[in-house]
Amino acid sequence: NSLSAKLGAPWIPEAAYITFIREKLTGNSGFDVTVKRLSDGTWDVSFQSSRDVDLKYGTPRLNPDDLMKSGMNLRRPTVTDKVGDSTVVNAQQTLLAREKLDQIKEEFQKWSSNHPVWTQRLEDIYNREFNGIRLTEYDGHHLTLPGISDSIKLMPHQMNAIQRIITDGRALIAHVVGGGKTFTA
Repeated sequence: NSLSAKLGAPWIPEAAYITFIREKLTGNSGFDVTVKRLSDGTWDVSFQSSRDVDLKYGTPRLNPDDLMKSGMNLRRPTVTDKVGDSTVVNAQQTLLAREKLDQIKEEFQKWSSNHPVWTQRLEDIYNREFNGIRLTEYDGHHLTLPGISDSIKLMPHQMNAIQRIITDGRALIAHVVGGGKTFTA
């Protein structure tokens, strides 16, 4: 089970976002990348991207930098046009921008689940910050069962189930019976 990190999550360190942007959204590791969590809880994001990245993750009206900033601040991008004295939503460009943002979000989730360094770091941070409940693991390897036949050798998971019954005083034991074979009468 891998952690599914969401773009813009406040518990993810700035350095992780910077690494993601450098590896996936600049197209050139020499470009400057700035990611800062502001005091009002929003993210400030700034970076340049190569033409190839602009074509893949940007639109004619919004570059990957704009889309990343929108995504990190949990906003859906909307493209508007000035028509006379009014401002109207450009539906086609807005849809395209939202599709590109969805691509960036998907890329971030893949990256955060498969990065050789950041995957474990993010899981460790998440578990330290948010996981306060851990299921009990029962270990019955030390148990002796007086009166059990010498011809019966219980499996480790069966010994663990016995330890659970002893520890908790109750348990539902739903083990497969007969080595997984199904019998019909």
